[in-house]
Amino acid sequence: MNDPPRAKIWNDYDSPHADLREFLTRIERAGELLRISRVDWNLEMGTLAESVNERSNAPAILFEDIPGTRRVFARSPGRPTR
Repeated sequence: MNDPPRAKIWNDYDSPHADLREFLTRIERAGELLRISRVDWNLEMGTLAESVNERSNAPAILFEDIPGTRRVFARSPGRPTR
């Protein structure tokens, strides 16, 4: 009867992410992940991340298939949903 109102939930997660793979799956399902493939880590990656992060509500970025290295994950700052 006098129950306090529930706090607004920013996302559908009821528990912490188990690992990075689960986090990536969750944000991709929410439409908050941008996958970018085959970029040069030394010449293009930083510029692309910067230009994406300048947008309002920028998604997180997962750089894949980078020649000479593994995947790189770049989280955009300021998203309360993540």
